[in-house]
Amino acid sequence: MVVRCTARLLAMLPTPALDEVPSGSDDWYASLLWIDRRKCLLLVHSGTLFPVFVADVRKPQLVAFGQFAAGAIFDALADEDLPADQLGPLDPPTSASPAPPVVRSSDS
Repeated sequence: MVVRCTARLLAMLPTPALDEVPSGSDDWYASLLWIDRRKCLLLVHSGTLFPVFVADVRKPQLVAFGQFAAGAIFDALADEDLPADQLGPLDPPTSASPAPPVVRSSDS
């Protein structure tokens, strides 16, 4: 799972591991939004434009961003009765799994 983040979201992440990874249809794009003075996360799958919206995101959730994002995606897929691998392989949201690569998105 590759997550491409806007500059605004990257600034909130603690020392993100930036990798140069070619674009693919299984990538996810992530952006941080503020609605009513609350941080919200919008994740969008690049191949299908499947959106995952998480309201009221707290700073501690962003510390383990890869696990948090994978968990939010798993939950959204489960809410729609879709299998976890429907949109490509996802890293399991466990503390034992490495965080997915985070890449700077060109559309900051």
